[in-house]
Amino acid sequence: MNKNLSRIQTYTKKEDSGFHHHRLHQLLIVENGVFLLEDEKKRELLYDYNIAFIPSKTKHRTLTWGDAVKFHSLYFDAKSFQSLEKNIYQITDNPVLRALIISLEGKPKQNEIRQLSLKLITKILEEILNKYKSKNLSLPIAKTERNQKIIMYIEKNFRKKILLEDFQNVLPLSTRQIDRTFRSELKISPLEYLKLKRIQMSIILLETTEETITEISFRCGYESLSSFYAQFEEIMGTSPKRFRRGGDSK
Repeated sequence: MNKNLSRIQTYTKKEDSGFHHHRLHQLLIVENGVFLLEDEKKRELLYDYNIAFIPSKTKHRTLTWGDAVKFHSLYFDAKSFQSLEKNIYQITDNPVLRALIISLEGKPKQNEIRQLSLKLITKILEEILNKYKSKNLSLPIAKTERNQKIIMYIEKNFRKKILLEDFQNVLPLSTRQIDRTFRSELKISPLEYLKLKRIQMSIILLETTEETITEISFRCGYESLSSFYAQFEEIMGTSPKRFRRGGDSK
């Protein structure tokens, strides 16, 4: 491990880290661009200075979107997190934690200020994770072949209109059986998964392109701008326009 455990990096093209893990805990902040983060249970986005906490030995991978992704990465050890479930934890709206992580860049491992900052980071994380709830935007990962076929169909066709009966193109089951099979493993319906997939892709386009919101809505499979706005606000708590401007309210 590099002696400087806090650094800023830039990927200048699409990169896939492949599944890996670290012996230390990791904190990630994306300054520009979008990361798709994946562990063994879910996929979610990291963007716009949100923070991802990846406990040590958590198997994960990062995929970049867009031409350039600039991100901050901090590795550290803290025994208080050793019993955490091996998942990615995404943290939003915590400017103090964000500032502390960025302030450590370039400071040597034995620096006294660094050690005090790491103690404060650990304390803040403990408070956050004690009350942690997973983001609604996370996409669960299917383990069964049946549900993998449903997800693959959504990935290929989410830009088109999809009805529940369309999934019968990949599974010889009734719509009721398809819905029940999907829900039993992933805890959401196929159409709810489709909604999350469309919103996730719209966020990538809002963050990495100059396309208009109308263009993005149609590229993501929405038949009207009003339906896109309604679903985006339902899931993200803000409008696409305010999201693009960095706002956090309607």
